[in-house]
Amino acid sequence: MSSFNAIGVPIPFPIDKGGTSATTAAGARAALGIQLGARTIEGTADQILVQNGSGALGNPVISLQQNAILPGVNSMSVPRGTLAQRPGTPVNGMIRLNTDTGSIEMYGDSMWFYPNGLAFANTIYVAKNGNDAHAGNRLNAPKLTIQAAIDASVPGGLVWVLDAGQYSENLTIDKTLQLYSPCAELDGTGSGDLITISGGGTTVVRITFGDINQGGPGLAMNIVDPNTTVFMNGAIFLGSITCEGNLILSEVAQIISTIHILSTGLFATYITNAIGCTFIFDVGSTVVGNIQEVIGPGNTVNTIYGSQLFNDLVTISNGFPIVSNNVTLDHTNLAGASLVPVVTAVNAAASYRISNIMLNGFDGINFSGGDRDLLINDGAAEWTVIPAATLQALVNNQWGSVDVPFPGAISLNQSSIPGTNITATYANGTTDYTAGSLVLTIEYERIA
Repeated sequence: MSSFNAIGVPIPFPIDKGGTSATTAAGARAALGIQLGARTIEGTADQILVQNGSGALGNPVISLQQNAILPGVNSMSVPRGTLAQRPGTPVNGMIRLNTDTGSIEMYGDSMWFYPNGLAFANTIYVAKNGNDAHAGNRLNAPKLTIQAAIDASVPGGLVWVLDAGQYSENLTIDKTLQLYSPCAELDGTGSGDLITISGGGTTVVRITFGDINQGGPGLAMNIVDPNTTVFMNGAIFLGSITCEGNLILSEVAQIISTIHILSTGLFATYITNAIGCTFIFDVGSTVVGNIQEVIGPGNTVNTIYGSQLFNDLVTISNGFPIVSNNVTLDHTNLAGASLVPVVTAVNAAASYRISNIMLNGFDGINFSGGDRDLLINDGAAEWTVIPAATLQALVNNQWGSVDVPFPGAISLNQSSIPGTNITATYANGTTDYTAGSLVLTIEYERIA
């Protein structure tokens, strides 16, 4: 081993002790028993390989063995992002988690697809580069059109549209299934109904779509079977709906439609923004849930016709939804000073303003056997008193006529007492009727 003089200069090894007149690196290594060469740090077979190249100098290279096996029993995370965050120039072999669909996806053959091992049973896939000749049950061999996938689907199956973008098709759904594509837009062909649902029997259809837009004449959705229930979950829905069965709207960001629920139908809404819609409910239909009324450009409002009431009507911005409610008043309902609601307060703060009262005389039967008038009030304010003579000889007439006179003691824009129903009840006279019924149409707006 070298020693140093007083000023720190190494003193060479004597030759007789294996040194030279000037110590070399090779001599020093030999004297110390050091061997240089490539060194490799390995994990277990087929895992991680760390190689340091020349040994003395250079940066180590870390790589994976061929057919690498990652050890452990827990999990491994891969890159994740939305559909819009996919790589701009993908290459074959890329793998990531698509957070829009919640599924692992891979890139190959110029397309993003889902590994076959992640395909769901009873699922038919649709993509822009698909082919309707495919069976559609493989993620990397989808069908091209949604209708072909619906036709190939088994009852209770799932039709999964993989790509975003526009699909211009008119669809007929004749079985229980789920149609899923939260990122795509479904447009019609420009004529006919966009979606016809005619399953027959008991059919449940669940539709989750980014946008549904009926771009031409015809209905956006026609539900023709009374035993069919349609669950609709989508961002925007533009077009009219006629529903013989049941329609449940959930998480719909925007609707601009005429929605007609026929007499057998159930209509339910959850977090629905309706802009300039017309809701028509036949007698016997049922309405469940809340509608959030969003007033759009020009203060457009939603109009509701029919005998049903929403649990809640909320107006944003200015303007109020105008509700047209048909009420049948039978002599048996009115007997004994009974109060029959014509406008029902949905909570303790709700207050209403009547804009019109119409007597549908030809929908009723003349009252007889009594002499009472018919009073519309909230226990304090009186909106009209229909004379006994009119009740006994029904006609078609509206508020302000001699048959349905304006109030004598309140203004025409009188608001109801908050939390109090506006009701119909007998007034004046001494004897209740023993026969007869009539239909009133009350148009009103909620103001609180």
